[in-house]
Amino acid sequence: MPEKVECYETVAVLNFFGFPFEIEEENMFGHSRKDMGFAKDAEYPLLLVDSNTEEMPACEVTTKDDIFKQLQ
Repeated sequence: MPEKVECYETVAVLNFFGFPFEIEEENMFGHSRKDMGFAKDAEYPLLLVDSNTEEMPACEVTTKDDIFKQLQ
């Protein structure tokens, strides 16, 4: 995860609400986004939900605002 205020804010909100998550750091070659299935130029933060339940459907979302909209 790059050093962006939006990334820290997203982690803080997810933490506050007890949302289970795992942080992945960008590797030195910058391939983590691509490895996770996102576009090479996708904007951080990124959220990948691997789920098959109706309560929390699977999704791939970018940016703090879109992540919060998805989880709302």
